[in-house]
Formats: sequence, structure tokens, C-alpha cells
Amino acid sequence: MVPIGALATLKQDSGPPLISLYNLYPSAAIVGSPAEGFSSGEAIDLMDQIAGQTLPPGTGYEWTAMSYQENIVGNQLLYVFRWPSCWSISAWPASTKDWIAPLAVILAVPLALIGPGDRAGAASASPTTSTPRSA
Repeated sequence: MVPIGALATLKQDSGPPLISLYNLYPSAAIVGSPAEGFSSGEAIDLMDQIAGQTLPPGTGYEWTAMSYQENIVGNQLLYVFRWPSCWSISAWPASTKDWIAPLAVILAVPLALIGPGDRAGAASASPTTSTPRSA
């Protein structure tokens, strides 16, 4: 048996506890969230601009997790709701041969969607102060 001291010298050293790799390239994870009053899409666009201006040539960045999904989906939500709406507007009255009942439901659905959107906007708005009324 050969003593380890004959082959190697042991010394105390410090270094990074974890070497982060992304697709086998050294990487650094940046975690952030948008400031109050800004959407995640606006934050992603801003980060794209900052990365384009400050990263040196030969380096790049990629989105992962929810930001990656958000970039891929984009505005598909409009299409997801538009096609079923068009189908229901044309198929339901044709199947019932009545325009009144389907028309009431078709007009009620957008109104029902406006309510939660309005409440979400009001909840995120800054509170206002009011003065008490005099009698």
C-alpha cells in the first residue's frame, strides 16, 4: 500500500458549492419577478432588452419554466377563446332553431368574464382615501 501523502498533497480550499450547468454549458441562474404594477410579459421584454445590451458577445440566455411557457404561448389565449365562441354562436342556434335563448347566453358570457377582470383590476389598484360625508 502507498500512503496518500506520497501521491497527493491535501490542503483546505474553498470554491463554489455547486457548479451550475444548462445544456452542459456553465450558467448562472437569475430569478426575478416584476415590480408592482407591471406584468410578467413586460418584465420578460425588459430582461430581453437588458441582456441584449449588456451581455458580451458569445454569451446568451434562455428562459426556463413559466417564463419559457409564457414566451411560447404568446397570444394564443385569444384564439383558444375565439374558436369555441364562434362555434357555439353558430351551432347552438342552428341546433335549437331558436335565436332568443342562445342569444341571451351568448351575451351573458362576456358580461360574466368582465366582472372578475374588473375586480382583479380594482384589487391591484392603489387604495384611495375618502373624507367622511357631513350630514
